[in-house]
Amino acid sequence: PACSIVFEAEPEADGLMQRSPRPVTDSPFAAAPLLQSVLQGLGIAAVLLAGQAWLVGQGWSAEQGRSVVFGTLVVAVMLLILANRDLSRPAWHGVTDRNPWLWRMAAAMGLLLAAVFGLPWLRQIMGLALPGGGLAAGVCMLAACAMWMELVRLVGGNKQRTFTGA
Repeated sequence: PACSIVFEAEPEADGLMQRSPRPVTDSPFAAAPLLQSVLQGLGIAAVLLAGQAWLVGQGWSAEQGRSVVFGTLVVAVMLLILANRDLSRPAWHGVTDRNPWLWRMAAAMGLLLAAVFGLPWLRQIMGLALPGGGLAAGVCMLAACAMWMELVRLVGGNKQRTFTGA
């Protein structure tokens, strides 16, 4: 739902009405765009799984590791939104674009994370624990996720989603 809300609030692209419509034969479920999305998701999953394994290997409890991975996953969803707003440029460029719902969604995610980690009964329901140095570990995992998404964008041809009809 977060992606839908943010993407629906995107301003129209420059020259949108001068473009030809998408050909009827083009599928929104074509292999290339789906492959890019699957690769993004697999990369994030790999980073988070490797991060959890590393944290537990360093002596962290499973609950502490789960907390870092959960927080990182929630913020990674925001990274996915930024990465897929405009495929022609890096994700961090999307932070300054005007979209009334982008910052509202980021604030809502932040408030929910604060509630999950700040309310002991909610933390217990989720099976989480306050991670001591978890912020640094989460930032490292987020950096790895961001680098992976940028690599997928660059290798994928970093084309803007446009339709060039005949």
